[in-house]
Amino acid sequence: MADEISGSAPERDPAAQKKFDAAMRAMDGGDFKKAFSAFKKYTDEFPNDAEGWYCRAECGNYASGMFGAKVKDEEIMDAYNKAIELDGDRADYYQSYGLFCISISKYDEAEKAYNEAAQIDESLSASLYSEFAIEYYNNIMGNHGDILEDPKARAPYARRPSSTCSRPSICLRKRPRAFSDIPNISGDRRHFVSAPFPSSVPTDPFKDVVSHPVY
Repeated sequence: MADEISGSAPERDPAAQKKFDAAMRAMDGGDFKKAFSAFKKYTDEFPNDAEGWYCRAECGNYASGMFGAKVKDEEIMDAYNKAIELDGDRADYYQSYGLFCISISKYDEAEKAYNEAAQIDESLSASLYSEFAIEYYNNIMGNHGDILEDPKARAPYARRPSSTCSRPSICLRKRPRAFSDIPNISGDRRHFVSAPFPSSVPTDPFKDVVSHPVY
């Protein structure tokens, strides 16, 4: 959310800062439709402001996901990517982009984003890997819960790790730990748990998980 956006603020002229602050107030107040519209106008006028693009993406994400605003997924992805293009050293940009990609079932793109975030800030790698596994698991269970009952249906999600997965811990085909084994899971998507993955995991990520509750 807006109050969790980190990093030093870029230099803006007074007119730009005034418009940015007005959009941020709407974001802070939870009016994501208004904030999205404001940041869209802001980035159209100031296209080189990475934070503006990031806020535009975040507001579009929340507005469409929580309040039913008609914002295309591609537009949100483009805004995240523009922010990354302008400031590629922000792990939180990649993390937020990856989380959005999971929510729209673009898992390969999400994997790449989380890997980039972990490479930028290795101190967050365990937390990022845990978040990736939990969010991926939740998304699959929410959208395809029936695959637990059909081994053939879950086969596409049980492939062995791809050769392009740069970190085994984050690979899409790895099975996340059971939620009962991970302490302090928060509903806030930016609060992580540093739970290491087991040293060996089965190639079928959904085998024997029927009894595990989904939160």
